[in-house]
Amino acid sequence: MKRVGILLLALAALTPSFLSLYHANAATLLITVDPNTYSGSGNVIDSTSGLSGTPSNVTYSASTNCGVFSFAANGQIAFPQTNFGSQFSISAWVKPNASGSSIQTLISNAGANLNTNGFKAYWNSWQTTDRKMIVENGNGSAGSATVSTSAVVTNSEWQHLVYTFNTSTRAITMYRNGTAVTTDSTLLVSNPNTNQAWWLGALGGNSYYMYAQLGIVKIYSTVLTSAEVTSDYNSTSARYAATPTCPTPAAPSNSVAPSISGTTSYGSILTAANGTWSGSPTGYTYQWARASTSSGTYSDISGATSQTYTLTAADIGNYLKVNVTATNAGGSTAALSSATAQISKATQATLSASLSVSSKTYPYSQALTITPSGGSGTGATTYAVVAGGSASGCSLSDASATPTLTSTSNGTCFIQATKAADSNYLEATSASATFTFNRATPTSLSITSTSGMYTQNLSLTTTGGQSSASDTFSVTSGPCTVSGSLLTPTANGTCYVTAFRAADSNFSATNSPSTAIFIAKAVPNLSYSLSSSPVYRQTTTISLTVSTAGSIKFLLNDKAIPGCQSKVANAGNGYIATCSWKPAARSYVTLAMQFTPTNTSYFSGRINGPTYLVAARVGTR
Repeated sequence: MKRVGILLLALAALTPSFLSLYHANAATLLITVDPNTYSGSGNVIDSTSGLSGTPSNVTYSASTNCGVFSFAANGQIAFPQTNFGSQFSISAWVKPNASGSSIQTLISNAGANLNTNGFKAYWNSWQTTDRKMIVENGNGSAGSATVSTSAVVTNSEWQHLVYTFNTSTRAITMYRNGTAVTTDSTLLVSNPNTNQAWWLGALGGNSYYMYAQLGIVKIYSTVLTSAEVTSDYNSTSARYAATPTCPTPAAPSNSVAPSISGTTSYGSILTAANGTWSGSPTGYTYQWARASTSSGTYSDISGATSQTYTLTAADIGNYLKVNVTATNAGGSTAALSSATAQISKATQATLSASLSVSSKTYPYSQALTITPSGGSGTGATTYAVVAGGSASGCSLSDASATPTLTSTSNGTCFIQATKAADSNYLEATSASATFTFNRATPTSLSITSTSGMYTQNLSLTTTGGQSSASDTFSVTSGPCTVSGSLLTPTANGTCYVTAFRAADSNFSATNSPSTAIFIAKAVPNLSYSLSSSPVYRQTTTISLTVSTAGSIKFLLNDKAIPGCQSKVANAGNGYIATCSWKPAARSYVTLAMQFTPTNTSYFSGRINGPTYLVAARVGTR
């Protein structure tokens, strides 16, 4: 050791900056857990490197000794994996209470058992209250404990405890209130793990809790010298005096700029987010500002000093920023947000239009009263027909709220309201209001043709109905067929017929009631002739021509002529029946023919001839 000291002095003489360089780099803070900068809720943030610790069963008092954490049963603050390195020092202000009856842990990165890989710094030997300062460490297979030779920790009193670790020399040094504590000089084991998750107030996060109040904790990345320990003690001891003197914190510092959220249109509310600050600000103030260009000169908006800001007409076309000022006991610091998008006119409230009437039958013209609702601003409201309706030629007489709507066909017309833009609001259009033009109901349709005759086609006629479409007829029953408007009887009797008239653009379709049409029997055509004038005892042929098949009885003075009682006329004989008659007397006679048709849809017929005088025979027989 003497040689090392002489060498250092020699080097200092040769290189004056050596020792100052050594001291400048010796006490380098790695972690600072300071209740004085705690926000009062949430995780505990290490103010040197930003580590986040999760408290559990730990209470906080800002008014006690410039801020303290109180650890009761199960109290701890858990931190993530941290590399403490091969040399480090732990300093902490603690005020133990008498609740502990065994190990009271200040800090650990390992659990119970001597050999557990890692380290633990605490006071009180296992199952005692001997108030000795102790360091345990292990490497997984071996472990050791360095213990103060006497009780040095005092209950119910603030004291400054320091533990230094050098895993290279395996040396451990302990201090209380700036003074080195005599230990049993037990060395660290080789290679304890110093790069793990760690806990304040608990052994391995689950046992041997601290039962104390905890003030500021500092972890250095070097082994503190005695002078550095004294300096560390003096730098914070005023906090823990009978009348504490609290440090003035640094003014807040911004690391993430404030931001603005919300819709950038007239009447909308913008909200300022504070951004990210260190220094535990105790309050924020706001000042909104506007400019005509995004990168222009921003002027404060009078009275706009809340966290939220409602956009006004003066903001339209401009850009806004917000200046957020964070304050703590150390002072105030301002940070400016980025610019918003250009502030636009607002979208109007939903606009709608209702019609005084919504439908009409032919003729297709209707006076309307249109009532708007919704919308915003002072713009005028006008009305127009828009595409999409099924009617043809929809048109409004004007754009006012009292127009006349017309169309050239039945169907729907769509009418839309438009509220014009003004200085604050964009133009708005409504959903379409629907108006329906319906076909008119026509007058009753009826068939006017009510009688016909077998063998004669009947042209059907109607009255009523107003559609311009042609009538369509159908036979519902009876001995008839129909083609177009021509009814063809297939027998005599009664035919029942209905008429249907299709819709046109103005009138609805209509049906007639079923109409009875009486079909009379047909009258057969009969004509006769004599081959010669009747002469006594000479044969004369009587011929009867008919228009349909049937049987004929030839009569002489209303009595059947022998052999001519039942003659047949049909297609085979050209519908001609003949009778050979030889007058048997010279006198006046009357001929007649009685016709009975085969088809019962014909009437029977009779033809009466004139009175003939049978002439005398001339010449020999």
